[in-house]
Amino acid sequence: NVVMLQAGDSEVVSGARPTFVVAIRNMQNANLQFRASEIKATRALDDGTVTDLKVWGYDELVKEERTRQTWAAVGAALNGVSRSMNAANAGYSQTNGSFNAYNSYGGSAHGTYQSTTYNSYQSYSAQQLANAQTSADFATIRAEGQNNLAALKGSIIKNNTLMPGEWYGGTIVLDAPKKSKAGVTNYIVSVSVGGETHQFQVSQRKMK
Repeated sequence: NVVMLQAGDSEVVSGARPTFVVAIRNMQNANLQFRASEIKATRALDDGTVTDLKVWGYDELVKEERTRQTWAAVGAALNGVSRSMNAANAGYSQTNGSFNAYNSYGGSAHGTYQSTTYNSYQSYSAQQLANAQTSADFATIRAEGQNNLAALKGSIIKNNTLMPGEWYGGTIVLDAPKKSKAGVTNYIVSVSVGGETHQFQVSQRKMK
């Protein structure tokens, strides 16, 4: 069987999860069962020790994205409540002032006054604007979430059965490794398929 691997991105932001593209070709005369869980990754540390790196599965990434969408929706709802409260108060205006009064007998009076007025149209307009903004926020969250899920479905490698001669591939996502003092991160990615284990060594260097 043929297995190929290459980095998903030429540059990786510090602290981000690295991605790799895996391609497999069934060179047998029978169907080949591929399991995404058979992809393993490790990282070689500066002192020579090797530590395991998590390979994120498709279902895990989908769950993570849906959790992100849920929290984003909660944030949008809280912002919507805040806007609604501000809109409800938008119709009120307050006037403050002072007065001096005199009568024909030489008497006088001094004081201050305060009045509150309510403009229902102004309040209604503010409420409509707040509702529109909240609806737009939810629409953006839904659209972004759908795009992210579609991207995961179309790119992340999954379990698959390969016919003889067939190619199959997809992206794998690794946990972000700890920073290397030397500025070099060495990965070892192993892909087991059809009773064979194909191992790849990849090095990433910090850009100056």
